[in-house]
Amino acid sequence: MNKTIAGAVCAGLIAIGHAGGATASLYYIFQDVIGGSDFAPVTNERYRAECGSCHLAFPPRLLTAAAWQDLIGKLKNHFGDDASLAPAVTKELLDYLVANAGQLNIEDHTPFVTTTAADNPPRITDTFFFTTRHSRQVSLQEVKANPKVGSFANCAACHPNADKGNFSDHEVAIPGKGKPHD
Repeated sequence: MNKTIAGAVCAGLIAIGHAGGATASLYYIFQDVIGGSDFAPVTNERYRAECGSCHLAFPPRLLTAAAWQDLIGKLKNHFGDDASLAPAVTKELLDYLVANAGQLNIEDHTPFVTTTAADNPPRITDTFFFTTRHSRQVSLQEVKANPKVGSFANCAACHPNADKGNFSDHEVAIPGKGKPHD
């Protein structure tokens, strides 16, 4: 099945408003058909160094251009920390992230920001892509209680190739728990 057909069918099912569980399950199936969860790896070394010094330098396609603009514009209060950078560095990172951002489109399996409050930076964990892929597998309580994970933002704990942009379900291993089951 080609990407256009798979994406159109998946988008149509979501638009029609099927029950959440069935839609999420079908979304999983179509994700595997149209390419799984591979995202282009980070290619900007300054972004990798600046942002990756505190957390995974997330692949730019995990958020839309507007979400990256919002997030970079709020570095002074970056989830409770001051992550401010020199203006030239901020511009370089923003240019890179916007140029490589995801689109609001199911066919290329990129996210849709859902529940981030206006005064907070956008969260990858609030995207449709993230929530549909994680809500079935593992609970927030399980993540927080696991000292080797601690947070959904710690992608590399369960996704060994997250730094390469690979978030495939087939490679997931939750520390102390193993592979998740549907």
